[in-house]
Amino acid sequence: MNHYRKPPILILMLLIMSGNLAVLSAQSTDSIMVGKPMLRSLILPGWGERTVGNAGRGNTFLAAEASLWIGFGLFKAISNRAHDEMILKAVSQAQINPADKSVSYYDDIGNYNSLADYNDQMLRDRNAYVLYPEGQGYDWQWSSVAQRQAFKDLKFKRNLYSQFTIYALGAITINHMISAIDVVWLNRSGINLRATPIVGSNSPGVALTLTF
Repeated sequence: MNHYRKPPILILMLLIMSGNLAVLSAQSTDSIMVGKPMLRSLILPGWGERTVGNAGRGNTFLAAEASLWIGFGLFKAISNRAHDEMILKAVSQAQINPADKSVSYYDDIGNYNSLADYNDQMLRDRNAYVLYPEGQGYDWQWSSVAQRQAFKDLKFKRNLYSQFTIYALGAITINHMISAIDVVWLNRSGINLRATPIVGSNSPGVALTLTF
């Protein structure tokens, strides 16, 4: 199953970029032994908080984790269903052969009513290298423009919810990281947060340094 693939951009990175912040890696003045609570929160958000006796915050992270995974599953199911409906429509209304077809092929059949229309346009644009051979399983002919548009709507829905699954995975990753940091904060001893202006660079901002 071919889907559009865009570089996965974590929501946290978007927030950092929008504020022109540069986050430095956490630095330690002493040797830091990562405790079991922190490792537990990295594995399952909220587990570490419950270990150190803060069940309320732990339950919050656990609830967020469950909600995010439910969202991921829902987005994935919607995307897969839209993909299947898209293929069925292309087979029934454009008579395509779906075997071993690329993402670009489905883009093309959504933009042109037939293989002949597509090839004619490519020749007019002097793009002969992207022509599809006739009679070799690439032919298509939409029954109507409305059916072709319905196919494009399904393809857009598939791609949209596929992207949502990426955002959900990013949010899940962030939830694990924040929970682990939260456990460290709950057991803080000599933790300091220092902000340092960044000047003289192409991306001025603020560097945040967490020192244990």
